[in-house]
Amino acid sequence: MGGTMEVTLRFTLPDESEELAMAQNGRAYREAIDMVANNVFRPARKHGYPQDRHQIAEMIEKIGPDAEELIGRLESLFYEILEDCGAKL
Repeated sequence: MGGTMEVTLRFTLPDESEELAMAQNGRAYREAIDMVANNVFRPARKHGYPQDRHQIAEMIEKIGPDAEELIGRLESLFYEILEDCGAKL
């Protein structure tokens, strides 16, 4: 109950060097996914895009209400893909 666990991952190099790199960079991948969720999709739902992303805000205004619906659908697809891949945020 609540104890620690030690895990060893084994890779056969050079055949599995890509898999090793993915395992070593798991944290970076996770942070990138979080950043996409929080910097691409969330601003459209919440507080708008920051000043340095003014082109996005201008495009949303130009397109109108359909832009927010499109972003919402893209966000849903983003999370569906993560779920289909077994990724959890």
